Amino acid sequence: YKFTVYVDGEEVKNPNTANYFEKNSTKAAGVSGNGVLTEVYMNDDNDVTIVMINTYLVQATADYNKTKEEVNVNFVDNGSTNPGLDTSISQDDFDVSSYKEDDYLLVTYSLDDKEIHSVAPAKVLTGEVDTYEERDSITVDGTKYKYNDIVGSDSKNPDYGKDETFSVGDSCTLVLDEHGFIMYVDEANASGDYVYIQNTADSS
Repeated sequence: YKFTVYVDGEEVKNPNTANYFEKNSTKAAGVSGNGVLTEVYMNDDNDVTIVMINTYLVQATADYNKTKEEVNVNFVDNGSTNPGLDTSISQDDFDVSSYKEDDYLLVTYSLDDKEIHSVAPAKVLTGEVDTYEERDSITVDGTKYKYNDIVGSDSKNPDYGKDETFSVGDSCTLVLDEHGFIMYVDEANASGDYVYIQNTADSS
């Protein structure tokens, strides 16, 4: 059969099936993961096509400009690679008239067309940190949030780029994608205190 893979609209050259399928397993396949929209198609000849779409995060640098009918944006550095996003989004292409300075936007981008294909508001959540697993998840106000797969490994470390440590009981602000995965930790109001436990006694 013929096997074809597209990532953000660009065809993957000579894709290895071992990277995409695992026999007798329903867990996420290699290159897919949290927040990666993955669609699998099969035709009558058993040809298989996989389409994967990543979500990228940008932030408005100013209120919507009514004169130019566009909103200026910056790519948010969350450890992912900027696919080549423009620094402005036109109202002619998407409804961006309601966006204000510092608003976060979720965009998808076609590497083949070299243009944005969708724009949506990101959800911003603020709450108290109950617990966190470095490079995996943060639990805020009783709900566990995992990172979007596109977020770089270092950016999943709450201490990355910060002077303070990221501690239980702190207030934090998470930017989430449409599926509820963490795209970015906007702010962690940390105390900077920590405890190192060298040994523990048997429980009783």
